[in-house]
Amino acid sequence: MFNLIIYSTLIVIVIAIALLLVFNIALKQKRNSLIEKQAAELTFISELNKTKQEIQDQTLTYIGRELHDNIGQLLTISKIHSNALIRNDAENKKLVALDEMLDRAIVEIKQLSKSLDSSRIADFGFHKELLLEVSRINNTKVATVHLQVEGVENLDPGKAIILYRILQEFISNAMKYSHCDTINILLTYTPEFLQVHVHDNGIGFDMNSVKKGSGLNNIQNRITLLQAADVQFTSQSNNGTSLLFKIPINSIE
Repeated sequence: MFNLIIYSTLIVIVIAIALLLVFNIALKQKRNSLIEKQAAELTFISELNKTKQEIQDQTLTYIGRELHDNIGQLLTISKIHSNALIRNDAENKKLVALDEMLDRAIVEIKQLSKSLDSSRIADFGFHKELLLEVSRINNTKVATVHLQVEGVENLDPGKAIILYRILQEFISNAMKYSHCDTINILLTYTPEFLQVHVHDNGIGFDMNSVKKGSGLNNIQNRITLLQAADVQFTSQSNNGTSLLFKIPINSIE
């Protein structure tokens, strides 16, 4: 009788241990499955964001080339006709003013088409294209952009294009909404990373109450694509807006 009790107890213990092992294995499998699912979702979101940005860049490049090839050509033809009219009526102030406006429009279209064409960054270099964009903005007299670069440029073209669009978006938002007159850009290169600091002296906004539009979302999505670290996006009422982050120098995976 005593032996039967011992055997029964041992069987119960073995069954309990087996059930615990099965439960533990099932729990690990479920946990691993959940981790794999989350990783797959993150990969999907990352690839989706990359695709969206690539489509946006391709669209902007197409628009830039269309501006140059079609609108630019129409303005040039209009300029030719304007010159012909002025030769016959050189004292006509309205014709002279129209001719000057066409000159400015041709220059603006040319500069704008360059800023929209991301392939120029790979062809001519990030800094050169950024300087052209800064010059274009400064010529508008709406705000003054100061660009300071420390170190040697060592960012691969893929990341350079994304960073260029981030800076464009920040400048555009600052000019439209912040009522700023100065925008400062500091790029600091090291062998491991590029630190980016952009700041405007505008009216700022409340980060907790502002409704995020496409501009802010585009900036944040592109920063994610850059795999940036130490991201600080801050703004305070009457104290401007600041964006600070570090980009690893290695290419995007």
